[in-house]
Amino acid sequence: LYEYNLAISYMKNNQMVDARVSLEEAKSKGFYSNELENALKEVKKSLEVYRLEESQDFNDNFTGFVASVPVDLYITISLIFFVVFGAFYKKMDRYIKVVILIFAFMPISFYGLFVKDYRSIVILEDQVVYSGPSEMFEQIQLIPKGMKLITGKTHNGWRYILSPSSHRGWVITDKVKKL
Repeated sequence: LYEYNLAISYMKNNQMVDARVSLEEAKSKGFYSNELENALKEVKKSLEVYRLEESQDFNDNFTGFVASVPVDLYITISLIFFVVFGAFYKKMDRYIKVVILIFAFMPISFYGLFVKDYRSIVILEDQVVYSGPSEMFEQIQLIPKGMKLITGKTHNGWRYILSPSSHRGWVITDKVKKL
C-alpha cells in the first residue's frame, strides 16, 4: 500500500518513471487492486511504452510468466511430487518411481538452471541497447525511459534483455531499477 500511495504522489507531481517503479514494486510485493492497474495503464500511456511492451510472441509471454512465478511455487510443486513418491513408494512399479522422481526434480532444476537469473527492471533514463556487454559493440536501438523489461545474465555491470525479444541486447545496469 505504501508503494502504491507513493506512486500516486509521483503521478500527481508528473514524475512518471518513479511512479512506474513504485507501481511495479507494489504489484511485485502482492498489492493488487483495480486502481493500481488503472494507474499503471495511465503511467504506461504517459510514458508512451504501452505498445512497446506488448508482445504476441510465445517466448516473451512464457518468459514473462516464469519470471513472475515466485521460487516458492517451484519448490512446492517439487515437494508435492516427493510426497506422492514417499506415500506410494511400496505400491509403485520401478518405472513409475523413476518417472515421479524425474518430475519431482524438474521444477526446481528448471528454476535453478534458468529462472533464478531472470530479473524485471524498469529503465530510468533513455538507454542505448548494444549487441554486446560493452560500449565498443554496435548500438542496436534506443529504449525509452519507464519501459519494463526482463533481463537474464549479467556481465561487468551490463544486463542482457530477454523480453520483449524485439529489444534483445545489452544495457548498462546503473540506469535501471531492479524490481
